[in-house]
Amino acid sequence: QMGATVLGIGFISLQALTEAGYIQVNHSKIEQKLQSLLDFNKDGSFDADDRDLATRRLLEILQYNLPSASGFGVGFVGGLKFG
Repeated sequence: QMGATVLGIGFISLQALTEAGYIQVNHSKIEQKLQSLLDFNKDGSFDADDRDLATRRLLEILQYNLPSASGFGVGFVGGLKFG
């Protein structure tokens, strides 16, 4: 919750500063940067193929070493409960 609050306050602050004329946001530069970050297959556009690649990559990261991690978790909880 704290992270979401800080992020929200930061966004609102930037919007207020932009509206007041203190800063200018280069939206096209932001769009280009996001496009390059999200274009996983490097074909120049963010599409369903990129979404599928991102989903697969996320699952690989989340499932990495899962059997040993879950075994550790069960052993740890058992040790706390019975140990």
